[in-house]
This record gives sequence, C-alpha cells and structure tokens, in this order.
Amino acid sequence: MKRKRKQANQLLFFLSATIVLISFGACLKSKDNLILPTEEAVSVTFSLKLPGSHMGIKTYAISGDEVQEVDVLVFTVDDDGEKFSYHSIGKDIQIGDNPGKIDFTASLRRDENISNEYRLVVLLNVRQELNAYGINIGQTKTYFENNFIHTKEIPTDNWDGPLPMWGESDIITGVGSSTEITGIDLLRSMAGVDVINEADANFTLTEVIVFNSKKKGLIIPNSDSPSLPSFTAGDNETLEYNTVPLTPNELKNEIYLFEAAAGSESNPEDPDPNATALVIGGKFTSGPPDPDVTYYYRIDFRNDLGELMPLLRNNRYVINIKTANYDNGQDHFETPMEAFQERSLTPTAIAYKTDNRHNFVPIGRPSNRGRPAMREEIVPQGGSAIKYTITTTTSGENQ
Repeated sequence: MKRKRKQANQLLFFLSATIVLISFGACLKSKDNLILPTEEAVSVTFSLKLPGSHMGIKTYAISGDEVQEVDVLVFTVDDDGEKFSYHSIGKDIQIGDNPGKIDFTASLRRDENISNEYRLVVLLNVRQELNAYGINIGQTKTYFENNFIHTKEIPTDNWDGPLPMWGESDIITGVGSSTEITGIDLLRSMAGVDVINEADANFTLTEVIVFNSKKKGLIIPNSDSPSLPSFTAGDNETLEYNTVPLTPNELKNEIYLFEAAAGSESNPEDPDPNATALVIGGKFTSGPPDPDVTYYYRIDFRNDLGELMPLLRNNRYVINIKTANYDNGQDHFETPMEAFQERSLTPTAIAYKTDNRHNFVPIGRPSNRGRPAMREEIVPQGGSAIKYTITTTTSGENQ
C-alpha cells in the first residue's frame, strides 16, 4: 500500500513538473513576455515623427495618422546579430510639442551596463497581428522582418482603419533613468493613391477601380525595393470605389494599397494582366454620343522613362487629371474590364525631382524606407482623351 502511495506521489510530482515546464515555454512568446517585475523596469519617453505629418494625432482614421496602439520590441545587438529579447506596450500616447510628433512612454528593463547594445522596433496599430504572430525570444530581427505579415481579413474591403506603421531606433547602449528615445521616423506600411480631377468642366470622375491589389504585405520593410511576402494566385483582389465626391471631384485619402512589384511588358499594346493598375471611370459633359454613358480608362504606374514602376510603402501617388476631351479617334471603353484588358493611358512624359529646398537633384527611385523627402512629377505630353500627371511624394512631405 505504501509503495502504491509512493508511486502515486512520484507520478503527481512528474505531472506538476511537466505543467510548469510547459507554462514556462509558453511565456517565451512576445505577448506574454512583458515587463515583470516592475522594480526591474524604467519608464522611457519616446518622441516619434509621424509620416507626412498632419496637424496633430487625432485625425480621421482614413488619413492614416490615427494611433490606436503602440508596441515596442527590444532586440539585443551583438556579434551574432540582432535578436528579440522582450516586448513592452506603449502608454500615455499624446501629441508631441511639435505638430506631427507623438510622445509616449514604455517600460524597459534597466541595464546600466553601457557595453550592452539594443535596437528598439516600434510598431503602431498592429497589436492583433503581433499577438497572433507570437515572436520567440532569440528570434532574429531579419527573420521577423521577412515573416511579420499583415493580411486583410475581409477580401475586397477598402481600407477603413488606422494604418500599420513601423520605425526603429539607432543602436542604444544600456537603459537607465536618463534614457530617452527620439529621432525615429515612422513609415506607413502601405502606399496611398489619390485621383484628382482638375478637368471637371468637361469630365466628371465617378469611379476608381484598382486591379490586382495585394491582400497582404510585410509590416516592416526589408529592402529599399518592394518588400514582398510570398504570393499565391489568390492574393490579388479588385477594389472598387464607386462614390467620388463632386465638389471637389476627387478621391483623396481613400485608397491605401500594400506594396506591389512593377508589372512587366514587352509591348505596351499588350498590357500586363497581373500588374497593379487603376481604371478610372467618368462621364464627359460634351463630345460623346451619349453624355450619360460612363467611359473607362486604364492607368498604369509608370516612371519618368515610361517604365512600369513598383508601388512602395510610405509613398503617395497622385493621379491628377489635367484635361479631358472626348475624341472619336481615341479608344473609349464602357466597362472596367474592357479598359483593364487594353493598353494604359501612356503619354510621353518628362520628370523632375526637387529636394526640400527646391533644388534640382538627379532622378532616382523613391525609397520605401523613406529617408530624404523627394518629390517626382511626371508630366504627360502628346494626344490623349485624358491628360494627367503623376506626382510621387515620399516620406517627409505631407501625404
């Protein structure tokens, strides 16, 4: 009898130990690895710059600058690279002393050893995705960047919430009561697209359709070219914007897209069916046989050389319709799909870039890591029913 009781006690001890080990393993996930206990932590103030800053933090969600939640991931830095250590939640979020900046506090683990190096990654509006991902202690930052993916939950649903944003600090040494974090520029994880109609005397913009919009994207950029997760055939969708205000006749701060690679084509007459492209629809006041008919036109995203270009995060692409005249010699399409399957409006274009001081600088490609503020305007020339410009604004200018 005693032997059976001893065996039962041993079994109970083994089961208890197993439960403790399982519980400990679960705590290695980021959502459970917060600052504990409080006496080991120090409150650190962060001051960050919002991308393309508007006046203040409390703006419409669709503007992309509303901040609902802030998370800070701490990575250790050593000869073996940058590895995840712990996760802290930002608190006391408020407007900074200067417009376009936000301040918040986060508890970081005290470390008075200035030989220890850290990098802080700041994430906005992605806590649900972060908890679902469950980053492990020791996971490299490179692996995290390549695998932390935002996926739209509702297909074909237009974006209607705060946009995901990311930023990271320079390497810091130690963490103490005097530690403050400044100088982090936040980048949106998506590209914005506006369509503005300046030719409203003769043309009314009524619809904008986005073909081959991506349903998912990386939250953190891993290069200066499009940072793309692996895609499958079902990862494209069509977005429809059927309500365009009449006064002013434009669609602004409504279209937000994940990054997309440039399309490919050997002949503009044979457009890429897989490229991310717009189709605009509208009615002419005069000229067509029936002014009540809506006509559609494809617009590809092209650079100053006329080449298809990628959509990059933290960039805003403004399609500005300058003139619109119905011309019987031009192709006009009465359905969006017909327009998408035909060649894009591709007028000959010239381009220039200016820096913040309006000095001409060499033409290059915008960076999705959003360093210097640059502005590229592509100005069309030549005949077309719709004449337009494309302006690309990168981080640093109002978006």
